[in-house]
Parts: sequence; structure tokens; C-alpha cells
Amino acid sequence: MFEYENATDVSLPFMPSQSPATRPDAMFVPNNVLDLLTTVIDVWINLLVCITGVVTNSICVAVFCRLGFKDTVSITMTAISLWDLVKVFCGMMHRLFGPVSLVDRAMGKSWENITFTKLTYIHVISGNVSAVIAGYVAIERCLCVSLPFKVKWLLTPKLTFVLTVALSVVVFFSYFCILLIFDIHWVYSADFAAYIAVYTYNTFYKTHGQIFFKAYTWFHFIYPFLSLVAMISSTLIIAYHLMKAPKFKTYGSNLTFVSSQRDKTDQSNPSLTSGQALKEDNPMTPREKQVVKMLLVVIGVFIANQGPRFIHVFAMILVPEYYPLRLYHNLIMTVMCFVSVLDFFNASVGLFIFLKMSSKFKAAYFDLFNVQFKCKTSTVKKS
Repeated sequence: MFEYENATDVSLPFMPSQSPATRPDAMFVPNNVLDLLTTVIDVWINLLVCITGVVTNSICVAVFCRLGFKDTVSITMTAISLWDLVKVFCGMMHRLFGPVSLVDRAMGKSWENITFTKLTYIHVISGNVSAVIAGYVAIERCLCVSLPFKVKWLLTPKLTFVLTVALSVVVFFSYFCILLIFDIHWVYSADFAAYIAVYTYNTFYKTHGQIFFKAYTWFHFIYPFLSLVAMISSTLIIAYHLMKAPKFKTYGSNLTFVSSQRDKTDQSNPSLTSGQALKEDNPMTPREKQVVKMLLVVIGVFIANQGPRFIHVFAMILVPEYYPLRLYHNLIMTVMCFVSVLDFFNASVGLFIFLKMSSKFKAAYFDLFNVQFKCKTSTVKKS
């Protein structure tokens, strides 16, 4: 809802870049330091990281689509790449107020305030969706390593697709109402000598806002907590199996090959049971080991990102004054600057991990761009 009003008629809530005069007393972090960190890190560095992330995640989605969705890894990694793309795109669009402000300060402030009410929350929500899916990937891979033949028939690509979509829908819509609590008003600002857009709490917030803010805070704690527990515990179990019993087949193995190998071993050494023969004669293939290692790196990056964010959110619950416009305003805004850098960096590095650790992805990547290059070259020659 967009309205024009006089600035004196609007009760303004917190805006991302309030002047020092309207902030609470600085605690731990001086105002001038916070202004510098916000400008350098949250605006310009994050903008560059987000632009990079938009490119890398778009490439990841294109490559995975080219590979097809015949296995669970392609499905889950595509889902994570799509949500990471949403995250970095929202982060990029919001932080474009920096370049816009260099041309028109009033327009830059309006851009900042309009996008802050929508895109910032979508960025946070999409980050939590990615983390929850990463937690599912960790659990799935843990089961595949621990119980390969029992899990093979259960975690099919079709079921993985359904679970991935279900997790995405549940997590996203559990936050959805937080996007409905603001209205946009255009007010005249003496500082800018022009009308600028500001946001205020609307009637929906006044009626239901406190309930949804509490729910948002708890969801913002529960989802990272559950995903962290799933990722850390699953990673430890996978590492244990890899160190203790390197000779086993994992999910995705060729059942015909396994059966034939079992028959050959049973005939050559009748004293061994089928399970013993299978475990001794069928070590994990190099490709399977590489897939597990790649997923462990992806999960490790998520853990490195979600750890600080989880501590940050947990502190907001434990310490009431650790909140914007309260006693520790400058401290929380400083922490948010660094947490956001980790968040966007985590959402941007997937391409480099896949290229480094997956020969199949790397081949599809070069094949994709080689085909495009040939098409462009042939078009130029014809013209």
C-alpha cells in the first residue's frame, strides 16, 4: 500500500540507516564505526558477493538441469541452488540502493526502504529453506552410507523430489505472514528536500503482529538448530563409517553388479556368507567416495555459516536488549553485517565446490558452455 503523507503524521519504525541522533546510546561499537561497517561490508561487499552468487547459482541450476534428475544428489543440489539464487538475488536488489544513492540520494533512500520490507525477509526465509534442505541431504547421505541396501529402495529420486518440495513449502509459508506487516508511505523529508518512501506497521501488524513476530523469532531459531543438529551428527556418523569401514557399497550402486559379485564370491569361497562376501569384495568406488566427500564439503560450508547465525539468533532470545533500537543496537547491527557476509558467501560458492569435486558436474559444465560457444560461432559465420 503506497500513500503520500506528511512526515509528522507517520510514526516511523526502525530504518536500516538511521542517523546517529535517532539511535540509542552506542554500546560496545561507536556510531561512526557502525556507519563505516554498514557502508563497506553490508552495502558494497555484500553487493559484489550477491552479484557473483546470482551468476554462480544460475550456472549451477543450468548444469544440473542438463545432467537431468536421475539421482537424489542432482535433485537436492538443484533445490539448494535455486533457493540460494533467490537469496542472493534479493540481497543484490536490496543493496542496489548503494549505487542508486550515488546518483540520487532521495531515490536511493526510497529504494532501500521499499526493498527492506520485502526482499530482506525473503532473503532470510530462503536461507533457512536452503539450510533445512541441506540438513535433509546430510540425513539422507548418512542413511545411504550406514544402511545402503535398505535405504536404496526407499529414497528414490521421486520421493526425494516430493520431500524437497514439501520442506520448501512448509518452511517458506511458516514465515509468510511476516511479509504482510508493513505499509509504504511517501513523506516529504527536509534532509533530502524531496519525497521519500518510508515503511510503517499496518493494521494487520497492530492486530496480529506480536504473535507473528514471536513465531518468526522462534522459527528463526528452530530451523537453524534442527538443520545444524542434523548436519553435525550426520557428518560425524559418515566420517566414522568412512574411517572404520571403507569397503562397502553406497546408495546409487548398480544392483546387477552387486548380485553378480555376490554369486562369484559365494562360489569361490562357500565359507563366507553373502554379507561378508559383499563387504569384502565390493569396496566403495572412487566416484561414490568423491560424491560423499563433495556433499561433506557442502554440508561443512553450511555448518560454518549456520553456526554464527544460530548463536546470533539464540542471543536475541536470551538477551531482550540484544535487538535493533534497544540497548545493544550497535552491537547487533555490527554482528548482522558479518553474519550477512557469511550468509551470501555460503550461497555463492556452490559452483566452485561442484567444479572442484565432481567430475560429472565439471564435464556437463564444459559441455554446456562448449555447445553454447559453438552455436554462437556458427551463427556469426552464417551472418
